[in-house]
Amino acid sequence: MPPFFIDTSISDTYYQVTRTIKGCLYMRILNKTNLLLVSLLILAFGLSGCGGGPSTDSSLIPIDTLFGIGDKISPLMSPDCEHIAYLALADGVMNVHLTETGADNNQPLTDDSLYGIRKFVWAADSRHILYLQDKLGNGNLRLYDVDISNGEHRDLTPFDHIRVQIITINKKFPNKVLFAMNKDNPRAYNVYELDLISGNFDLVAENPGTIIGWLANSQMKVYGCVKLNKSGRYEFMVVDPAAGGWKKIIEWNQEDMQDSSPIGFSKDSKTAYILDSRDANTGRLLEVNIESGDTKVIAEDPVFNVNGVIIHPETFEIQAVTFARQREETIVLDESIRDDIETIKKLHQGDYFISSRSADDKKWLIGFKNDVGSVPFYIYDRDTRKAEFQFYHYPELNDHKLAPMEPVTFTSRDSMLLYGYMTYPTGGNRKNLPVIIYVHDGPWSRDSWRFHPEVQWLANRGFACFQINYRGSTGYGKKYRQAGIRQWGKAMQDDLADGAKWIIEQGIANPDQIAIMGTGYGGYAALMASAKQSDLFACAIDISGYTNLVSLMNVIPPQNLQLKQLYFNRVGNVNYEQDMLNSISPLTYADSMNIPMLIVQGKLDRQVRHDEVDKIVESLKARNIDHEYLVFDNEGHGISQAGNRMLYYQTAESFLNKHLRKQ
Repeated sequence: MPPFFIDTSISDTYYQVTRTIKGCLYMRILNKTNLLLVSLLILAFGLSGCGGGPSTDSSLIPIDTLFGIGDKISPLMSPDCEHIAYLALADGVMNVHLTETGADNNQPLTDDSLYGIRKFVWAADSRHILYLQDKLGNGNLRLYDVDISNGEHRDLTPFDHIRVQIITINKKFPNKVLFAMNKDNPRAYNVYELDLISGNFDLVAENPGTIIGWLANSQMKVYGCVKLNKSGRYEFMVVDPAAGGWKKIIEWNQEDMQDSSPIGFSKDSKTAYILDSRDANTGRLLEVNIESGDTKVIAEDPVFNVNGVIIHPETFEIQAVTFARQREETIVLDESIRDDIETIKKLHQGDYFISSRSADDKKWLIGFKNDVGSVPFYIYDRDTRKAEFQFYHYPELNDHKLAPMEPVTFTSRDSMLLYGYMTYPTGGNRKNLPVIIYVHDGPWSRDSWRFHPEVQWLANRGFACFQINYRGSTGYGKKYRQAGIRQWGKAMQDDLADGAKWIIEQGIANPDQIAIMGTGYGGYAALMASAKQSDLFACAIDISGYTNLVSLMNVIPPQNLQLKQLYFNRVGNVNYEQDMLNSISPLTYADSMNIPMLIVQGKLDRQVRHDEVDKIVESLKARNIDHEYLVFDNEGHGISQAGNRMLYYQTAESFLNKHLRKQ
């Protein structure tokens, strides 16, 4: 879901949970002082589940291992290739760390003790690391830097109530940084040029309030922007020196914009590289002559969107294009790197990516996305065409047997080809299994091939996991996404039922042992399934599922017209279609929900009203439907607190063991 739903308030009550675990314990946690007690109880009863799941099984991967953060997150090599910086925990909080390339002399560079650091980049001088930090826990982000030579820190934007976005760095201008900041208007980001030596910055581009994104050229000048016009369409604009203003290059409507965006400019700024889905099903990569407007298709696929590009750091030319197929596939366009890519592909079975490149482009830091283990990182030397292993991002995962994530396709009842992933239990059995249909949130997102902690947790516990990219999911082009327009609770829900029927027909699932679960939209789908598809599902788990779509629409801030219009177009207009929205809201069907349910809710959730969830639970209780209800006083949408997450996974595992295991 969009970021306007960020909730940072903390309740005096740590959390309140009332639950009964068969054969285990009854818990009511009322305040922060009981947090230690909760932790001890969880450890005492085992993190691998109870009530049907043997906690002494050495093959079970501990939950805190599966859902751990990792040791070296988002590593980036310095431009001079002498150091690697990465994110890791320091005293329980995410901070920037540093190690010398090829060494193991790791040390923290930052000392955030509250909310953690999530984003950093190297400055082009290989001396400064720039990072964004939330000081007050309110979602605002200031720009800081640390000098690795002496450890000195600077607050480069010492203002309250601001957010900063780093736009670009450039090796030709090692002492400069372009960043955007909303200091003057919370909804308008102006662009500033920072001098790293002095720490001073100057305004270089002012936002009139309609610009939603900025682009710089090879000379580190603001040269492009995306503007939202009065008709709700998006205009890609470039600087027009002759007219002293801006020139429109392309205009996208709202649907085309979902698969379109500018990427950058050629070195001479005469050509723009753009992802564009106009007059096509998918987001294609185009080059556009800025003066004439002529376009040329560089790469396209009729089914799958372009997912990323590799750009030469010196010539600014496109070297390779990645497509978001069932696994990522990269097409090389620049012959000068073809042998490099072929060599890299032989290092590991995962999907490679280039994390960073040295200033002279002779060395690359590369990693491999991996479904059955940690991400390995190597320094690849282009002169010798040899790679030196550096580290795993989370080496503890390599101590355990994980389950491969296998791409599958099946056909819906209306003959639409649907995509997804099947993960079988690690025990080796592939027939007559208990299966969880795990529904992704969004809904305008997708599941992809990668290490997925929830999937591995389920597979390790003996459940198959089926992830369906139902219609409306992204990555498969406009037709696939648009097939989900106004289909909440209808065809989108049917796709999940058709998936359940398909795994029964294939002999994969035991017909009496299929569950459905998810968060957000996934929770919504689980709630709808419990009312309308109870013949297919033995039980359901709902985490922060949307119960009332009228309520959901009404919490979208009125100033966020872009998001509100998106929901109106794709789901329904709350101003005059409330009856229709109620007809596809789970709350309407509370009295029809008749399968065992685990419902998880945060009291601070702004998208899902707590009192409306209570009504569903009250109906289950009144009709003696087996259910469990976890309410976290200090959670918003989803579960973010570590202690809460541990308790949730413990509860969910017990619930699934109870309702899906053969009795």
